[in-house]
Amino acid sequence: MTPHQTMPTRNQIKLVKSLTRKKERFANRLFIAEGRKVVAEALEAGLHAEMLFCDKDLSDNSLFKSAETISPGEMERLSALSSPSEALAVLRMPEDIKLKPESPNWIVLDGIRDPGNLGTIIRIADWFSWGGVLCSEDCVDRFNPKCVQASMGSVFRVPVEYCDLAVKINSSADREFLATDMNGLSIWDVKVEGQPKRGLVIGSESHGISELVSSACSSTITIPGERAESLNAAVACGILVAALSR
Repeated sequence: MTPHQTMPTRNQIKLVKSLTRKKERFANRLFIAEGRKVVAEALEAGLHAEMLFCDKDLSDNSLFKSAETISPGEMERLSALSSPSEALAVLRMPEDIKLKPESPNWIVLDGIRDPGNLGTIIRIADWFSWGGVLCSEDCVDRFNPKCVQASMGSVFRVPVEYCDLAVKINSSADREFLATDMNGLSIWDVKVEGQPKRGLVIGSESHGISELVSSACSSTITIPGERAESLNAAVACGILVAALSR
């Protein structure tokens, strides 16, 4: 250990490890971000870091001026990744938010449990400048470490709201909600120009969209295909959002 490096305390290590569990994240209102880019995005977005660690190569970076510099071995003790990253932050959760009714198109997720899928979908919303992501209450939480990692920082920019989807859809009369299903209108036949604000509804790969949510939607669309049984939820989302954004 160099003279400028420190060692995380036992309590710090214990807290970081506990934040891989949803119950502990929400009890403490804290979550983890890892990696130079992801941590930098969080700090630039104004999130408060309760703890901030980096390796010596980042110690001169202005964003990391308040960080504790630790060795790769100590970073590995903290990290939830297979390889230790250059930076790790324990961040204070922002307040819960609501999507703005006047915001542009939304991605609507019903029962998405895979954190990698959610993180990728949030990144898709960011890339195409959609208005936000609306999640059913049983979706994986956006502060899951794998979700934060997969979003590559987009989770700090894209509004994500959790709610009763059927109630939200039924109360959003000025927005057209499109349910995705194997049987529906081809996405290539959906009119794009001059249409109202939309909500693209995507369900889990195993169960699809719930009947209650599906019945609240305006229409059903699909991605035509011939061979594979189905598409990964995030892959399907990327295709559909790109088609609706053209």
